[in-house]
Amino acid sequence: MIDDFEKEIDKFLTVELKNNYGKDEYHFFKENDIVWTLHKRLLKLQQEPYKIFNEFPVEPIVPLTLTKNYYNKLLKIDKNIENYYSKTNAHYELNDIEKNSNNINIFSKIRGENISSKKYSRIFEPKYFDLAIVKYPTNTFCDELIYPNIFMEFKYEINFKRKGNDVRRHISLPKNSIKSILSDILAVSNFSKSIGNSIGYFVLIDEGKYFIDRQEISNIANKLHLKLEKINDCKYSILIIKCK
Repeated sequence: MIDDFEKEIDKFLTVELKNNYGKDEYHFFKENDIVWTLHKRLLKLQQEPYKIFNEFPVEPIVPLTLTKNYYNKLLKIDKNIENYYSKTNAHYELNDIEKNSNNINIFSKIRGENISSKKYSRIFEPKYFDLAIVKYPTNTFCDELIYPNIFMEFKYEINFKRKGNDVRRHISLPKNSIKSILSDILAVSNFSKSIGNSIGYFVLIDEGKYFIDRQEISNIANKLHLKLEKINDCKYSILIIKCK
C-alpha cells in the first residue's frame, strides 16, 4: 500500500506538475493549493489502516538546536552532551546530524521520564509536516505516539512580478527565506533518519527562481548526503529531495 502512495507522489511531482503547471487546478497561489491538490490525489488511494493528514504533528527524536538554557540543563544530566552540540551564535547546534541523531541516549531517557514536565517540553516542541501518511491503529482512541510512514514538507515561492495574479498584491503573505528552506530540509532529513522505515520529501516550487540554485542548498544537501532532483522550466523550477 505504501508503494502505491509513493508512486502517486512521485508521479505528481515529476510528471503532473511538470506537464500541467499553471493550468487549471495546477494554477497555484499559495502553498496550501499545492498541498490540497496532492492530498485529493492521495485520498483516492486511502485504505485502512492508512490515513492521510494535513499538518501532522511529530515530536523531534533529537532536537537539532538547543538554547543555552536547555543546553545547560542537559549538561547537568549528562556531560557527554558537549560531544554532540557546538555553540553557534546564541544557540547550540547538533554536530554530525547523520550519526548523532541516532546515537544520543540522553533524549530517550528524558522522553521516558520527564517529557510531561514543562522543564523539557520546549525541547520536543512538535514539528508539523504539510502532509503525512500514517498507519493508524484500528481502535478509535489511541494514546500511542504514532510516526508517519511518508511525510512531506512544501515550500512555494511565487513570482511576485506576475502581473495581476499575485495574491501578495492584495494579501500580506510571508515570503520565504533561505533560512526557513534550509531548516525544513534539515528537519525532513533528520526525522527520516531518526525513525527509519519512512520516506520524507522536501519540495520547493520556485516561480521566481530566487532559491533554486542557491549554494546554501547544495551545501546542506552535500553535508547530509541528500540527492537533489531539479525540474526547470522557463517560468518555474521544482526542487525535490527524497529521503528514504
